[in-house]
Amino acid sequence: MFRVTSFKARVICYSTEDPDKVRKALRSVVGDDVQIVSKKTQGYYRDPIYVMECYSNNERIVSKVFNRILGALGMNGWQLLRPGIEMTSREHGRLHIRLDKQEAYLGRLTLSEHDAVKIEFSFKGSVEELEEAIRGES
Repeated sequence: MFRVTSFKARVICYSTEDPDKVRKALRSVVGDDVQIVSKKTQGYYRDPIYVMECYSNNERIVSKVFNRILGALGMNGWQLLRPGIEMTSREHGRLHIRLDKQEAYLGRLTLSEHDAVKIEFSFKGSVEELEEAIRGES
C-alpha cells in the first residue's frame, strides 16, 4: 500500500532577496505546521546567503503538503514529475519536486528548474502505487 512517509524542503535566499518573502514562498508550499530553520552562509563574493529548510515525518502534515502540491500541479504536472522519482528499493522511493520560488511567493505552485523551492518526499510503495495515488485511485 502506498504511503508518503516524510518530506524535506529547502530554498536558498540570495543577498538580493528579502528573507521574509522567501520564507513566505516556502510557507506557501509546506504550510504553517512545520518549523523552518534558517542557516546563514556566504556566497562566492562573501555576500550573505540564507538556506531555509524544514522537515516532517508527521503523517498528517506530510499528506497535507503532498496533496496540496499534487492538487496544484494536476495530471499534467505529474507527467513532468515522473523522471524525478528515485527508487531506493523495490518498496521505498523518493520523489523530487522543484517549484518556482517567485510563483510560490504569490501562492501558486508551478514546476521550475531554476531558483526553486526544492522538496523531496519519501514514500513506501511502488511507482505504480504512487501513480494510482496521484490519479486518486487508492
